Amino acid sequence: MEIPSFFNRTDFIGKLLPGYVLITLYLFLFEKDYIFNLTSEQQFNLLTIIVFIIAGPVFGYTIMHFHRSIPYIKLLFASSDRKNEMEIIIACYSVLKTKMSIEDKNELDYLESELDFTNSTLIVLVILELLLFYTNYIKSDFDILYNIVLIALIITLAILSYSLKKLSLIPFIYVLFIKYDLYLDQDDF
Repeated sequence: MEIPSFFNRTDFIGKLLPGYVLITLYLFLFEKDYIFNLTSEQQFNLLTIIVFIIAGPVFGYTIMHFHRSIPYIKLLFASSDRKNEMEIIIACYSVLKTKMSIEDKNELDYLESELDFTNSTLIVLVILELLLFYTNYIKSDFDILYNIVLIALIITLAILSYSLKKLSLIPFIYVLFIKYDLYLDQDDF
């Protein structure tokens, strides 16, 4: 089976996969009685239609755009000096994207998709943990194991997100700025 050209590795990792994680975990955490009472054919049809065709990409793109908008929302409350610095960085980044070679662009896209996946999945897990906690609180029926696992995953992804950004993505962008004669200090990031 041939994959359409608009569907590539970075789209799958950064945009589609987090939505699949959300829908799949939601179904197994909150609708498991319904799912396990279906025939195997009905289970397959439900999973195929809801998760992999419709909801996964919709939620994945929505979550990705939400977490990518957070820095811009933070700028609304930043000092005018910080706003000016960020405008310069954004302008240089835009110029960089037009000057880059295909290889550099692919590498940057891959790093960004890894960070998109990590941040989007982190948001998904926080939402599911809050739903699970609230549901268990209402029912007074705590299954602490699910909470512990989700909290451990949340902490792990938060650390990974910070590491990916500070140790991979920002240094790579800084190197690209130098390579393409767009000089900014690494502290400006």
